[in-house]
Parts: sequence; C-alpha cells; structure tokens
Amino acid sequence: MVEIRRQELFRARSHSILELKKAKGQFVMEREKVELLGQEKLVLSDQYRYKTEWLRAEIDALNIEVTRLAKDLLNIGQTQVSTLLVVEVPEERSHFQRQLELRDVQILKLEAQVRKLGEYNEDLSTQLRQEPMEGLEEDEDL
Repeated sequence: MVEIRRQELFRARSHSILELKKAKGQFVMEREKVELLGQEKLVLSDQYRYKTEWLRAEIDALNIEVTRLAKDLLNIGQTQVSTLLVVEVPEERSHFQRQLELRDVQILKLEAQVRKLGEYNEDLSTQLRQEPMEGLEEDEDL
C-alpha cells in the first residue's frame, strides 16, 4: 500500500510538474506576446507620427495652394471687373451722352416754341391794346 501511495504521489507530482511546465510555457508565450505587442505598438506609433507629420505637411501645402488660388481668383475677378468697367463705362457714357443730346434738342425746340409763343403773345397784347382804342374811337364817333 505504501508502494501504491508512493506511485500515486509520484504521478501527482509528475502531473503537477507537467501542469507547472505547461503554465510556465503559457506564461512565456504571453510575455513574448506582450513584448511583440509592445514592439507593434512602437511601430504603429512611429507610423502614426510619420503619417501625421506627412498629413500636416500636405495640409500646409494645400493651404498655400488655396491661398494662391484665392489671390489668383481675386486678381482675375478684379481684372474682369476692371475690363468690364472699362468696356461698360464708355457704353454707359455714350448711352447717357445720347440721352443728354436728345434732351438738349428737346430744350432747343421748347425754347424756340417759347420764343414763338412770346412773339405771338406780344402780337396779341398789341392787338388787344389797339382794339379798345379802336372801340373807343368808334364810341366817340357815335
């Protein structure tokens, strides 16, 4: 019985040793896994930093390009406005000039009519002044 007990203890001990070796192997694997994950984290961190710096440089370049394009657009807009104004101003001016010339002609016609009416008024006034005198002369004759 002692022998059986001894064999049972030996098997239990062997089994415990195997379990311990198995646990130690798992521990080593987990530790290596942690180390690999740490290294992967460093690589990813470096990649992230590199990508972030690259994107910042790209954003800066794009901002510079946007600023340049905005200035170009502003210059083009001002050039077009200047060109349009230069072209449109003479057209507008000539349009207003024609209107002024038409008004001048109308004013001259109206002034001529006023002169004629003034002369006609003087003629009528003269006739009216003469008629009562002629009427008085006829009354005196009666």
